[in-house]
Amino acid sequence: MSVTTASGVTISLTAAQPATYDEAGYNTLFTTAPIPSKIGELIGGPELKRVYQLISYNLMDRKSTEKHKGSFDDGSFTLNLVYDYEDEGQLIAIEARESPNPYSAMISLPNGVRAFFQMKVFGFGFGAPDANQMVGATMDVQIVTTKAGVGVVISEPA
Repeated sequence: MSVTTASGVTISLTAAQPATYDEAGYNTLFTTAPIPSKIGELIGGPELKRVYQLISYNLMDRKSTEKHKGSFDDGSFTLNLVYDYEDEGQLIAIEARESPNPYSAMISLPNGVRAFFQMKVFGFGFGAPDANQMVGATMDVQIVTTKAGVGVVISEPA
């Protein structure tokens, strides 16, 4: 069994692109200097989920609905953070919000599984809900698929 808790999950971000959009290309990008920055003060992680569009039609002779997969979307997520205006990862995320270009990201799980993908930041903001809470931030992310059709690349430990 290879289950794990969420404690220890990290997310790293860089404007650099891998030489190839596969496990080898992403591994090189995220392990070669300059090492991409981790987004600090993460308090709520993402769920990665590819969703296919449903194509359906009803057959007149069987009263049944036929269902097929159409195009897919690699999805979106919102990260919840404690706002830290000196955190390098959060600063890169704010930079990414203003850029039309995709950024490279890596999510690392405590059990060694890593997920690599291209993403665009569509929102990054902060606020103070009340006196008994930390100033928080949210980061709205859309996962983008490369022109070659590559979405999320999963790397499992050897």
